[in-house]
Amino acid sequence: MSTPVPPPADDPGGTPVTLPVALTDGGPVEHEVYAELFLPEGHEDDVPTAVQVLVPGFTYDHRYFTVPGAHNYTTAMTRAGWAVLALDRIGTGRSSRPPAAEVTAASNAHVLHQVVQALRAGTIGPGFATVVAVGHSYGSGVVLVEDAAHHDLDGLVLTGMLHTTAPLHAKAIDLFHQASEDELLKDRADWPENYATHKPGNRARLLEAPGKVAAPVSAYNEAIKGTATLGEGMTLTETYAPELSRAVRVPTLIVVGALDQLFSAGEGAGQADSDAVLARERACYSEAAQLEIVVVPETGHALTIHPTAPEYFAATVEWAARMVPGAAK
Repeated sequence: MSTPVPPPADDPGGTPVTLPVALTDGGPVEHEVYAELFLPEGHEDDVPTAVQVLVPGFTYDHRYFTVPGAHNYTTAMTRAGWAVLALDRIGTGRSSRPPAAEVTAASNAHVLHQVVQALRAGTIGPGFATVVAVGHSYGSGVVLVEDAAHHDLDGLVLTGMLHTTAPLHAKAIDLFHQASEDELLKDRADWPENYATHKPGNRARLLEAPGKVAAPVSAYNEAIKGTATLGEGMTLTETYAPELSRAVRVPTLIVVGALDQLFSAGEGAGQADSDAVLARERACYSEAAQLEIVVVPETGHALTIHPTAPEYFAATVEWAARMVPGAAK
């Protein structure tokens, strides 16, 4: 079991939850996944029956969804009546850090499946009849892998991920180095080999729309940076397979920033036009997914850190209330 990475002092924090998990079907239950559970105010009198499980992407843990102030996704959702479970994917944050080669798209998805089942069974929280998964970037790919295999979700919100990449996406691997070499991370933990993070100065380049993120928020985003593993990098392209997304049978919403530096609907960054995105992505999903697209203007890859974050939040609430049976109203 690994030593957890402490959060910044101003991490808002929900109720801590840990769940013993296996990395493979039938494998040993020898790791733990960490999450924080957020419930609407007054839930003692009106227990929520719908929950969102939040799955962050590369170099993020649950704090991607708890950026302070108007950027806090969990606050926006609990105010709308949702319960929210903000997850540290296996290998990130306060979750266990298995050997890097074992932390893959498949093992991430298997761990997420165990979390979803725990939410439904009441092992985490009161027991939820409706479970929606919300992914960001690689987390969206994990959601697709999980739902394609298990079909145990009631809705999918996929953010910061398309089936069409921008030129910087192919170069992103060169912008990483070992976490053990990183000035910010090297003293925080005994990092396993091939746990990587962004090299200094590259986080904003990958995740922010140029000039659109306030300096204090950008600094916070740098302060909470985490890791990705070699195993995840080697299996990343598996999450883009159209046969995965075509296997989805529940309502699906895609949210992407118009200025995303990693994904686009054209041949370059900053070309995520709504009609073009919908035309391209619709071919990758079945009719059962009832696919809808929201392109958020003036926004880069990490949607929660941009000033437009409330637009993304509001769009998610509206879509879920309309499309997901049993959603919070």
